[in-house]
Amino acid sequence: MPGQPFAKEFLTQVLARDFYVGVRCGLVHEARTKDGWTIWGSDPSGKIICSNNKVVYRDNFQSALLEFIDWYESALISDVPLQEAFVRKFDSLCV
Repeated sequence: MPGQPFAKEFLTQVLARDFYVGVRCGLVHEARTKDGWTIWGSDPSGKIICSNNKVVYRDNFQSALLEFIDWYESALISDVPLQEAFVRKFDSLCV
């Protein structure tokens, strides 16, 4: 899916939530992963994560993130609901 490189990796809400808590929150709040998640350099197949082993492939994750940012930048120009969501979020940050 264009613009959604993470959709093919996070197939369930449970996995997405586990990643959010174990990787995102762990790194942001404690400067480490938790709940068994580890970070490896890359996977030659291009996978972003291995959910069975709780591995994040750093290089592949960064590439997917840059792909998403490129998509978001181009979609924001013409997608009115996306624009409205952006403005709402931006306004809430500036209050």
